[in-house]
Amino acid sequence: MPSMAAASHDAWSRGDVIALVALVLSVIAFLVALYTLHRGNLNSSVASMIPLHAEIRERWEEYLNSFSFRGLDTRDVDNVNWDVVDAHIASRLERLMNVLEIAAAVEVEGTFSGVSRLLMRDYVRRMLDAVISDDYTSTQVSKLLQDENTFLFIRRFIGEKEQLASILPKNWYAYPEVSNMDKVRSLFRY
Repeated sequence: MPSMAAASHDAWSRGDVIALVALVLSVIAFLVALYTLHRGNLNSSVASMIPLHAEIRERWEEYLNSFSFRGLDTRDVDNVNWDVVDAHIASRLERLMNVLEIAAAVEVEGTFSGVSRLLMRDYVRRMLDAVISDDYTSTQVSKLLQDENTFLFIRRFIGEKEQLASILPKNWYAYPEVSNMDKVRSLFRY
């Protein structure tokens, strides 16, 4: 009569077969979970992209409409408060740039995937190209810079896109000098 130890080495026991089947099923379940996660990411990318795209478009139109001077009597140029007009335009540009910063951050961090990522990357690139190529707007963007972290993700996005980086205005990197006292004051501003 063969010993129990010898029999367990000769053939697979029922427990071994069950363990192997469980292992195979768990690998299949893991692969299905990965696929499901991937598909979920693609769907959430599309769902997130639509409102972001709409927000960029709305801010862009708002910025362009700020040049219409509705409500101002521009026939009497001497009585127009151009500081108010400039502040209005600057605030609209700042809102546009903040939304573009969010879109650039989403792209740089790889939050979107698949087709959504390609579409958003191209859209942000085209919007930044429009901002950069307009001399007035580009100059106004340089006035919005506060420190080296202002529009950090836009700079990272542009740095990854050689065709944009080559035409990036140098004044976008020329941050205004801030005294140490102003830095201290800024801590207590909020």
